Order: sequence, then structure tokens, then C-alpha cells
Amino acid sequence: MDMKEKMDVKELLGKYEDIRSELEEVKRKPAILAEKNRAANKRYDELKNLIYNAESRKDRALINFAAGDISEDELEKARKSLDGLRKEKLDIEEFMNASEKANLQIQKTISDLSVKLHGCKHEFWNAVAGELKSKINSDVIAKVGSVYAARSLAGGVGSYEGFLRQLFPMPPIDEAQSMQREIAEKYGFRD
Repeated sequence: MDMKEKMDVKELLGKYEDIRSELEEVKRKPAILAEKNRAANKRYDELKNLIYNAESRKDRALINFAAGDISEDELEKARKSLDGLRKEKLDIEEFMNASEKANLQIQKTISDLSVKLHGCKHEFWNAVAGELKSKINSDVIAKVGSVYAARSLAGGVGSYEGFLRQLFPMPPIDEAQSMQREIAEKYGFRD
């Protein structure tokens, strides 16, 4: 059974690392999306000016065509240039709309993975605590029970939790943090 518990701890650590890696990857996406948006916004601003100029060229081309100064092909060329710029502007607007939706989706994924990661971390450390508890010798548990029984016979021992706090006082914060680092290292856990 001890091997099974150890296996569970290893599996939980693997699951935690997989979720953490996935979260790290997803957290890079907003920066990539922001860069795409900057480029799209820049091109969008350029297109507004280009479209204004292309509309003027098309209007002049239409007047010149009506006056017989240019061919229908040249007029069509001015129209196609304007149409191409307008289509590109519409494509960028579609991208910007999709980008907003993608950003919301990315933020939701980050939130969901963060919750999942926290739950997996909790599950992992509970499994480690269970594994460590299972290694406590039953003689030690019996001896603690005997000390409690003797103290209770003497009277005034209070609650069992209070007794345990007296028997096993809380270590100083720096010592507790050091123990946490050691156990995390022992189990290969990276936060």
C-alpha cells in the first residue's frame, strides 16, 4: 500500500506539472495577441489614410474617364485598388472583433487552469501528508496517547488539540519555511 500511495503522489506531481506547463503556455498568449493587435491597429490607421487617397484617385479617375482622358481599364484599376483597401480594412475589423473574443477566452482559460492548478496542488500536498502520516510508527502514536492519558489523570490537561500543541510546539516561522522548502525539494515540487 505504501508503494501505491507513493505512486499516487508521483502521479499527482505529474498532473500538477502538466497543468502548470499548460497554464504557463496560455499565459504567454495575451502578449502574442497584444502584439498582433498593435500591428493590426497600425495597419488600420494606415488604411484609413490610404482609402481616403484611393477614393480621391477613383473620383478623379471617374471624372477623367467621363472626359475621355483615361481608359475604362485605368478606371477599373482605381476601383479595384479602392476595393482591395476596403476589403483589407474589413478583414482587420473582423480580426479585431475576433481578438476581443479570443482575449476573453484566453482569460477564462487562465482562470480555469489556475483553479485547477490550485486544486491539484492541494490534492498533491494532502497525499504527501497522508504518505508521511502513514510512516509514523504506531508505537509513537501509542506513546503520545499514553502521555495524554497520564496528563489527563493528573487533571487540567484540556483538549487533545491543546495537548498536542504543548507536546509538539509550532516551530518558528523561518524554521517552518525551511522545512517547507526541504519537503518541496524532496518531492520535486516547484511552485
